[in-house]
Amino acid sequence: MRILRLSLILALLVVVAGCKKKAADETAATTEPAATTVDPAAEKDALRALTDDYNTAFNNKDAAAVAAMYLEDAMWFPADGPRIEGRAAIQEALQKRMDMADLQFHTQPEDFSVCSSGDMATGHGVFTQTGKTADGKAFNVKQQWAASFHKVDGKWMIGGVIWNGGGPAMEETAPVRGKTAAKAGSQGTASSASTGGGGR
Repeated sequence: MRILRLSLILALLVVVAGCKKKAADETAATTEPAATTVDPAAEKDALRALTDDYNTAFNNKDAAAVAAMYLEDAMWFPADGPRIEGRAAIQEALQKRMDMADLQFHTQPEDFSVCSSGDMATGHGVFTQTGKTADGKAFNVKQQWAASFHKVDGKWMIGGVIWNGGGPAMEETAPVRGKTAAKAGSQGTASSASTGGGGR
């Protein structure tokens, strides 16, 4: 799990580095004022609105609507299993979680950092989940998450998410690098079977 956490941390650092390089390239390319300026406060409001939409769609058990908020090549780095790659695989994993009895989910962003170019951002926060596992055990957990975001055609999309342990365990069926996550992640899910894992 430490390797997975480091993977997304590195991905978030790449986004930040990309922001700085892009800003430097733009400065070197011209001394003329930019045609448009980025309003960080407005972009952060848009990102918060994205998390609100995420909460609504998740609690409506609409896996397709939640998955549509991710880039086509987005990745999950769950605490209770292997990396999950791609929007379709994320949708499968989401559906598994939504099928849990009485599941309620709420994500709360704590802060966002928006690139000077206005098309990349990082964020972090917490989310809570309550419900019952497949064997009827109740859970009530709070976890931390970090994520990268990219603006595509004027719309913020989620590029990758990592979260810590402590949520409901799940049996993944989403493909992971050509294999099923259920097989690849059997050790990870078993270690958290009493409390499990979550998702942003």
